[in-house]
Amino acid sequence: MLVPSYLSSRKCGQHIALFNPVSMGLAYVVPPLAKRILGRATISREALVAALGEIGVASGDPEKMADSLAEAGVFEDQDQPVARRLSPQHIGDMYLILTTSCNLRCTYCTIAHNTRCAETMSEEVISRSCDLLLEVQADRGKSLTLYGGEPLLNLGGVVRTLACLEERSGTARIRKTLITNGTLIDADVASLMSHHRVYTIVSLDGPPDANDRHRIDAIGAGSSHQTLAGIEHLRKAGARYGVSLVVGQHNLRALCDAIEFFANDLEALAVGISLPHLEPAFCSDPDWDLGLVESLIQCLECAVRQGLWIEQLMKRLLSLAARTPRWLGCPAPDGACMLRILPDGTASLCENFGLRGKYVVGNVAQGLTTSKVLADPTVATWHQRSPLDRPSCTSCLARSICGAGCPYDAFLETGTIDSPESRSCRINKRLVEWFVDSVYAGLPEDGPVLVPSMERRRAAIPPLPERWA
Repeated sequence: MLVPSYLSSRKCGQHIALFNPVSMGLAYVVPPLAKRILGRATISREALVAALGEIGVASGDPEKMADSLAEAGVFEDQDQPVARRLSPQHIGDMYLILTTSCNLRCTYCTIAHNTRCAETMSEEVISRSCDLLLEVQADRGKSLTLYGGEPLLNLGGVVRTLACLEERSGTARIRKTLITNGTLIDADVASLMSHHRVYTIVSLDGPPDANDRHRIDAIGAGSSHQTLAGIEHLRKAGARYGVSLVVGQHNLRALCDAIEFFANDLEALAVGISLPHLEPAFCSDPDWDLGLVESLIQCLECAVRQGLWIEQLMKRLLSLAARTPRWLGCPAPDGACMLRILPDGTASLCENFGLRGKYVVGNVAQGLTTSKVLADPTVATWHQRSPLDRPSCTSCLARSICGAGCPYDAFLETGTIDSPESRSCRINKRLVEWFVDSVYAGLPEDGPVLVPSMERRRAAIPPLPERWA
């Protein structure tokens, strides 16, 4: 068996954790055994048995321990695998930017920053977009997200989209999501979301004192009272909803307060945590994010205690738990392409790039089809972006879960999407460390070799909410 040069080690209590960042295999061994493994190019089962004998195993069967360690996935049977390239076979996820207009003036909004003139999506574009999404079916289902701007400023477009899906989806499983600031949700809108089983994500940066610093209306007044009223309408209507916040100087040190507020006061199903893009310049202090990683870890621990799902963090932890890598920084699943449709029908791989005229694959109003999308070289370039066979990422312990981070921020940071996004690198490395520590903390036994079961790996994070289960 090969001992990979990129095999990571970390002290955990009386053991040393061995983590393979490619296979995501994980085991915990006593330091004398770790010393005999690390630094070697290869090791055989017989050598493992001999090493266990040399360190004087007091209990247990050395041969069974060696077999358990060999099967844990920390070693390789061959040279490091090249990144798996999954060319998309269908359009799995679509965002409809129903309007670029908004009734708020959030200071960090990238849509407003990149929009040259406000537009609203027509019924024709909505209809053609739904046809494109449903053109090729998929076993795992598809998702459509209504987005903006503030999508409820185009309420007619929301109604038309839901009607189109109901008329044309047949037996196809479509996960429907609305992302909104919540200020325009009344009883009728809440009832509409409930009736169509739309998962509503309401943007709110925490309790009112944090939210109202940057989520303001046209005259500079805070928006939390309207947003909270909208959430109450959703709750009364029995609609499924979650909350999404943007992290900044205004709430970085109070993320746990925000999590407790969302879980206990708002009874949110899940939480999304987004980082502000590098443009527009949002935080006045250029070093504001020096404590970002540890603040996010504290927030994660608070969410685990509350049993609350944090999408951006826990989907990566779920990949670690299940040993299923995340190949892309954007949320499209393996084998699928995600499209953002702008109000004029422009189809792009990212709304912010699309508003800048980049990474555009066509226009739904001009006969765009799935085959044309998948044949576009822009899609191939986008889906080739991976850290797995990138030389600079060879020794990174987070290489199988980061997907190289956000392509848009990588572009703003380096001028190309082909570079990893540095902020995402820091966060994902720390997530792996947290996962390794958390799995170890839940192991009930002691011994020279501990290999956690898949059940124990999964128990480190809360269960999936209904929306994803």
